[in-house]
Amino acid sequence: MNPYALSLARNVVVLSRKSWVAYLPGALLAMLGCAVALVVGQCHWLAGWAVAWVVVLAAFAAALHLGSLVLCADDLGVWLCRGMLPWDWDIAVTGVSWQDFGRAEFQARFPDWLQNAHTIRIVNRHVSSGSMSLTHMRNSRAVVIRLNELKAERT
Repeated sequence: MNPYALSLARNVVVLSRKSWVAYLPGALLAMLGCAVALVVGQCHWLAGWAVAWVVVLAAFAAALHLGSLVLCADDLGVWLCRGMLPWDWDIAVTGVSWQDFGRAEFQARFPDWLQNAHTIRIVNRHVSSGSMSLTHMRNSRAVVIRLNELKAERT
């Protein structure tokens, strides 16, 4: 059976992905690592190339991981899913079911407002430690409004 058909049967709605701001720390570390590779390459060229390859592969893996995080909602609840392709989204990392969903809110801070990448907080109404906090999410204001509308439809 096609796993993508299972996702469609559950009415999966993709709400948000990570914003471009989430990639900045990894890019800065990659540039710093390349500078270290240049310095190491002055001592021994092979060690410099090895450091450069490790830095590039680590930065590429981190970017793929951030790109695979998707905030989804379905008939069962709100989930942070991981997967490069839509049929991989059945792997939920964490989530809150609609029964436990209290409210969605975003933290409005000045740097987040400049970048339009707020932190989304999804509150579990039964357990305070069960809340999800997702940093640097794209279109977070619209996502929070949509999540609260979806919750209102289910009550």
